[in-house]
Amino acid sequence: MNTSNPGESIQIKISKYNDVWLDNGLATFYQLLKQIEGDGLTDLTVNEEGLKYEITDEEEFIEEFADVIKDNIWRMVVPTEDKKTGAKKDVKKDHILVQEGKKIGGKVAFKETIFDEIKTEQVVHEIFENLNGEKYRCFFCNRPFKKNVKKIQQASYPFVTKIQSLSGIRTGEAIKLTEYISEYCPQCYLNGILEWLDESIVYRNLPGNKSILILPNTEKLSDLIELKQSYVNILNNLARWSNIKIDLDRPDVENTPGKYSTFVSFYENFLRYVEPDFDNQNWFVIEIPQGSVKNPKYFNIFVEDDIANVLNVTV
Repeated sequence: MNTSNPGESIQIKISKYNDVWLDNGLATFYQLLKQIEGDGLTDLTVNEEGLKYEITDEEEFIEEFADVIKDNIWRMVVPTEDKKTGAKKDVKKDHILVQEGKKIGGKVAFKETIFDEIKTEQVVHEIFENLNGEKYRCFFCNRPFKKNVKKIQQASYPFVTKIQSLSGIRTGEAIKLTEYISEYCPQCYLNGILEWLDESIVYRNLPGNKSILILPNTEKLSDLIELKQSYVNILNNLARWSNIKIDLDRPDVENTPGKYSTFVSFYENFLRYVEPDFDNQNWFVIEIPQGSVKNPKYFNIFVEDDIANVLNVTV
């Protein structure tokens, strides 16, 4: 992230994608930026169309943001005990598509270097070093950039499969992976990979079968951020198989049998405890099969005001 004047602050703007994964990732990126307490970042604002922020000290910002990422890696793992020895260890949550390496002292080690605490700061530095340039233009956000830091993979965009339309999540002419695999800017990679740190992802893992994720989608980024934060407290993100609480004051979670029962279970709690003031809610239910080949499927559920009002009466 070089500038002609080293002491000059740098303003970055990111527009809403109209892509459910990257928009939720952008909302998570915003929440992580809010955790920075030092002087490297200022003017962090969000509106309907996107967000912007200003980096006042590059080195300080990179160090601070790397620390924030490391402080939130725990969201991807679940503390548990070894059944044979009783020793405490961490287990990667089953729905997360970030590859796991060999455990170190019972602690999960991720192959994605941004989640390797020793290398996190180095990766963040590389991201912002290559964000500004004219050599490539990003397939997702149309941003001109210097160089990609990572090829597009399911770790940062789950819908990357052998299906040319990206599992149908993006409309328009089918494009082969080889045609845009290098046209993936560092900011989009960052938004996509950090979505796994989202405390608002609703998940249900069915052992040996599939994982189910629920993500909201809105036309306005500011509404998306507000909506996601409204229901964080009805989730138990320390549970492995599901984070949908049975009761707000208990850690027990719902072990639902499928995608629609999972959505209904979550949505009942959403109506009961959140008392939402959001019009015509749009949700994406994503199925990720377990095993070596993962072709995610998604189901769009649009809850109109009249339907929500009827459901609200029944819960």
